[in-house]
Amino acid sequence: MGCGIQYECGECKSRGDMGSGEWLASPLSGDHREPRSIVGGTLYCILLVGFAAVAISSPWIFVFAPDMITPLLCSSNVILLVLTGIFQQYWVHQVRKVRLQGYYDFSQKLKRIARLPFATIAFGEKLRIPYKSCDALDEGYYAATCPDAASIVRATMERLHYNDPTLAPALIRLLFHDCFVRGCDASVLISPSPGHTSSERAAVPNHTLRGFNAVDAVKRDLESACPDAVSCADALALMARDAVALLGGDDYPVALGRRDGTESNAWEVDLPAPFSKLDDALAYFAARGFGAEETVVLFGAHTVGGAHCGSFRYRLTGGAGGGGPAMDDALRCELLQTCGGAAEQGMDTDPAVFFDPDTPFAVDNNYYKQIVANRTLLQVDQEAAAHPATAAHVAYYAAVNEAFVSRFSQVMAKLSNVGVIEGDAGEVRKVCSRYN
Repeated sequence: MGCGIQYECGECKSRGDMGSGEWLASPLSGDHREPRSIVGGTLYCILLVGFAAVAISSPWIFVFAPDMITPLLCSSNVILLVLTGIFQQYWVHQVRKVRLQGYYDFSQKLKRIARLPFATIAFGEKLRIPYKSCDALDEGYYAATCPDAASIVRATMERLHYNDPTLAPALIRLLFHDCFVRGCDASVLISPSPGHTSSERAAVPNHTLRGFNAVDAVKRDLESACPDAVSCADALALMARDAVALLGGDDYPVALGRRDGTESNAWEVDLPAPFSKLDDALAYFAARGFGAEETVVLFGAHTVGGAHCGSFRYRLTGGAGGGGPAMDDALRCELLQTCGGAAEQGMDTDPAVFFDPDTPFAVDNNYYKQIVANRTLLQVDQEAAAHPATAAHVAYYAAVNEAFVSRFSQVMAKLSNVGVIEGDAGEVRKVCSRYN
């Protein structure tokens, strides 16, 4: 019998006639076989270096493809088993006679090496790297605790919208002001109290926010059906989605599982001012993960709602803060009659004007047409028509209504996931305007 088949006879070692036995030796790293396979050892080292490289580079690799994190982390054991099985079957084909203990050792070492990239990704999550994990938001989060949560919110929103059509635009704005400060944690809903007078709600940019009573109404309905189950942060995200749909926009899925924050500080509110320069606004949005195109789309929220004259009065009179793109002269004269050219008034007496006077309660692209025609209220919006990073996007959405409507819902879904609190962090408030 040839040595390539009768490995157990022991003759190969004594004769020194390895023949093809060199490649038949098992590529296992234990000390139970002699001589070791050069091919097997080399492959083992390549595996070690490869997995180590993936482990080291994974935080940078996956930051560009965060959607890959969930399936990789959640199915890592399956992936490892498959990898191990492939390598085992390969070497079973190559080596006719092997010892099981050797394969077991090899499998265990392969698994330990292969866990490196997954462990690194998980460690990155703990360091607040913006990855998703197995605890990521899920549309079915309340399947067991409050399966009708979305339906309850939608029913209440339909009733509120019927009584007050201006509420829907206000809720979209409320979500933005919440998510861009501490993340979507409902911290903007906390009312100032004798023990904490400087909550986000008390900050100057939030003085004109509306919709707090609507959130309280939705929360009461949720608590009645499912006590202590649905967070205020999730309720607000669902309400904003329903607001978009009720205004004629595309419905979009909202993943759930947010927790409510336990901090709310006025000094942390640093939102772009109405008279901000576009470059500053782009940098602000970029720091929160939104590119120039997505920023233009979020500006499109001004297709509904309006602004107080104090936000743009300087553009009518050429006062401080001017120097930006000129407003259409006919619109300027019209607004002077409505707003007057006097100094800014208090919010209670300052008139308000629709961003889009033609379709103020419809999610459509008419606002981009206003931008192209220099008929916008805010300077930062008007600059977008000529800025090299945004002009093409403004022109495109001004021309294609369906593209904007679809994209707006997509970016709103992304907005509702900014800086969320999950797991055991935070709390689920019983009343949205105060901590438990």
